[in-house]
Amino acid sequence: MRTNILERTGTLPGHKRIYIQRTSGRRITNEEAVLDVLRKYDFELVVPQEHPVRDQFRLMTNVDFSVMAHGANVILTLTQKHCSNLIEFFSSAYVVYHATPIVELLELDYTPLTEFRSTPIVLQQQHSAQFCNITVPIKQLEVFLKNAIHRNGKRLSPVVQPV
Repeated sequence: MRTNILERTGTLPGHKRIYIQRTSGRRITNEEAVLDVLRKYDFELVVPQEHPVRDQFRLMTNVDFSVMAHGANVILTLTQKHCSNLIEFFSSAYVVYHATPIVELLELDYTPLTEFRSTPIVLQQQHSAQFCNITVPIKQLEVFLKNAIHRNGKRLSPVVQPV
């Protein structure tokens, strides 16, 4: 499937580390804090809806590390590099591992990261758990980033901004 997609879309030089932002459905409640951490490690923000589907797949061809909330965008990892990294965020009310077949086929270094809650989420009748917003545990995100990069022999230091 990956080969067929790549034959039809081609590749596109792009960023090595990306954060795929959700623009509808469930949201990251602390997205600015997430972006602050990811910027330290030179991640680029990508909004898939701003690109044609072909370019969405093409953007992923050079990615070593992707970070995203659980959702349909995980299909984009089909064109992500073999043995690269994926961190997927989950709400504590809705954890499903739909990405598992892709993760196994591409041998991705996969980290599911579920939010921590001290109190349960109470759903109203008109809401479904799959639409719950996600609060990413920031300290754990940073630890997972450092560990994943170190495991792959791609030790990465935060980007130092000139003073």
